[in-house]
Amino acid sequence: MDNAHVNYGPVQTFRMFKQYVKGYKNVGASLQDFKNISGSVKKYIKEYDAQMLIENFMQKKAMSPSFYFDFDVDDQSRITKLFWADPISIKNYALFGDAISVDATYNFNQYKMVFVPFTGVDNHKGCVTFAAGLIRNKNAESFSWLFQNFVTAMGDCYPITIITYQCRGIKKVVKEITPEDFESKWNSIISSYELCDNKWLKKMFKHRALWIHAYIRDTYLGGILRTISRSESENSFFGNFTNQHVTLVEFWMRFQTKNGCSRDGNILRHILWVLKDMGFDHIPKEYLALRWSKSATSHPLSNVVGKSVLADFSLVEDNEEHSDALFQLLRNFNENLIISVKSGKSKDKKADIEMLLGSKIPTEVTVLPPKKCKNKGSGKRITSNKEKAVLENAKPLRKCRACGEMSNHDSRNCPSRLP
Repeated sequence: MDNAHVNYGPVQTFRMFKQYVKGYKNVGASLQDFKNISGSVKKYIKEYDAQMLIENFMQKKAMSPSFYFDFDVDDQSRITKLFWADPISIKNYALFGDAISVDATYNFNQYKMVFVPFTGVDNHKGCVTFAAGLIRNKNAESFSWLFQNFVTAMGDCYPITIITYQCRGIKKVVKEITPEDFESKWNSIISSYELCDNKWLKKMFKHRALWIHAYIRDTYLGGILRTISRSESENSFFGNFTNQHVTLVEFWMRFQTKNGCSRDGNILRHILWVLKDMGFDHIPKEYLALRWSKSATSHPLSNVVGKSVLADFSLVEDNEEHSDALFQLLRNFNENLIISVKSGKSKDKKADIEMLLGSKIPTEVTVLPPKKCKNKGSGKRITSNKEKAVLENAKPLRKCRACGEMSNHDSRNCPSRLP
């Protein structure tokens, strides 16, 4: 049981572990030890945070050439952008990447870097993450960099539809199309109804290139028309595993945990009755989209960069003998690992933290963690004096012991006691 990868606090984790090992005497640590581990991890990581994460990515790339990542740094060698996509995510994009949703969210790491997941819908109509990125600045250059890496990771295969929220940074990345016929009719309506000074309509007209069409029956959306609901649902799910205090290394650990937890034919319903009336006992293959079939993930695929993207389990899932052999190999490895850990159990806190993080302190640091970022939406909004007054007046009145009046103050801050 490893609650370091989810948002469980030390007290809840301690109690859960007590139940798991059947008694406090079997826990092997005190509640204070559980409370101290987070601080010990952060103290251990310090300025090595970004370098440890990049080296972790490099190790993954060495083990699996299909793993894709890229990063960028500023003139002080501090990381500003990071993008990654693992082989399973790339495979999922090959199957379900006809429509994607892109949204940015905040407060997922202690540096306040903006988290940008690329989300789609699988054959069970569940959310699936194709790739993800972290950016320091929420501007057009950063989003352009992310989209370029996304397309490269997917072998220059573009989705049919990209649905996103209204963002100034993304807006500049999207190609602008402004039909003249639409503009002339728009101007006619604005003039007829004397709406020339309407600020909201002016603002929306500037963003007209990003409007969704009024008639979209022929536009493929892959079940994610409500972009905010799909993306925000996925972001909320990510929020169960991370928080605004974690380092980059801890964020990556929790991102992997989240992915591990989460891992129709497009013809109208009445067409089935037509086919049945015509004597068909099955739907012709040309009308069935592979992405909605139950066996969508079991079909062999070529990686978009020319290598196999099938997960190890996918390679053997159709062969019972091979799959049994693989699972037996994994069981043996797990048993040997447990024996090795128990026999070599050390009191060295550094070794314990390295085992928890899965990486060691790098000998050379070329990539530094970013400074805390400041983006719109990344922090709490400053409350105006007017809002404070409204909130104060909304509070129920109570009797002050000092002056005896019914008011919003008490004896500690009573005006009558002020000098």
